[in-house]
Amino acid sequence: MMEMALIRSHLEDSERIHAGIQLKESSDLGLHVVATADIPLGTVVIQTYGWMYPSQNQATDEAIKFILTQHKDSPINHEALLSRLHSLCPRSEPPSSGSIEPEQLAAKLNENSFDHGLYPFASYLNHSCKPNCCTSTPAPVPGSVVLLQVRTVAPIQSGEQLCISYLDGAQLALPMDQRQAQLAAAYRFTCSCIRCTAAPTDGSLKAEDLIQAPSPCCQQPRLPGLTGYLCTKCHAEAADEGLDAVLTQGFGLLQSCSMQTGKAAVDACLQGYQALDALDTSHWIKLLLLTMLTKALEQDCDMPPINQHSLRAQTTLLQLQGLEHLLHQHDYWIVKQYDVLVDALQAYNTLAAASPAVVVDQVLCDIDAPMLTVYERAVAQFRKDLDWWD
Repeated sequence: MMEMALIRSHLEDSERIHAGIQLKESSDLGLHVVATADIPLGTVVIQTYGWMYPSQNQATDEAIKFILTQHKDSPINHEALLSRLHSLCPRSEPPSSGSIEPEQLAAKLNENSFDHGLYPFASYLNHSCKPNCCTSTPAPVPGSVVLLQVRTVAPIQSGEQLCISYLDGAQLALPMDQRQAQLAAAYRFTCSCIRCTAAPTDGSLKAEDLIQAPSPCCQQPRLPGLTGYLCTKCHAEAADEGLDAVLTQGFGLLQSCSMQTGKAAVDACLQGYQALDALDTSHWIKLLLLTMLTKALEQDCDMPPINQHSLRAQTTLLQLQGLEHLLHQHDYWIVKQYDVLVDALQAYNTLAAASPAVVVDQVLCDIDAPMLTVYERAVAQFRKDLDWWD
């Protein structure tokens, strides 16, 4: 096994591995990274080079060609970077030349790619659906060798495993069975993180399935049970044909919205979202509808720009409200969504100032000023703690 001390000896000047982490191996977790000391929020634990694929949906054969190609502007020696691949699963013995066979590389790509690339030293981090670390590329240039940073998004205690998410924000909002299916298909493992093993009645960790329509017994939100719906307070389970109909309608809306484009997609997503009041804002169906709406708004949707920016801001705010229950309060993805919200509001305000006579349809919700203040303060504290931003 490649020890962390050996990894540190192969680092370039601009790379770093935090002194308070250690590489371990076990039969159930394989190679993984644990803290050997308490690590505060916002700490850089790994800063290392890797390959960012030219496109987000890179085919394996094209990714292999890209990685094996000499990059003239690479900040690190090509053979030195290739030599790091041999310790990744499935492991192989490095030849003296540092080269790697395409067949070996294909297998490693399938098990170790994330964030639209392959980053050897960061690939030792396991996945969690409630990660305590996030990744970012301060200077992302698709189709090149880039520097990847791994930072903590929560305080980590000594002995705790460091984990990132192999899924993006929208995928993390899916219910457990769908997350498990995506991870099994892409990475061939079954996740056993705290969200995937939480008790069925734990609404704080099962928020993606939370139903806001109150239970008849305690007037509390409910979660799906084996044959009905569980009260999150007393755990009583009861059938509810009305909720059955709402969830069936939600599945149908996802299918119909996915088949629309442009203005038709915007209208379908809006109508669908408004029709699902019984579901919590963090419910996966509602969050997927918002994701579809965001993509539709990025297209030519035949709307006045001021309405488009207003709707984009409102959509992003609802995504933030839905995802804050699923991830850490200061998760990197949530803060990036806040930036999208601010950009949309700035564009809206600019257009509104130039066209005061234009009336904007408040189709989803009014922008909640107190909620914006909460996010503004949280993001400001996050950036202060981290003292960085890409």
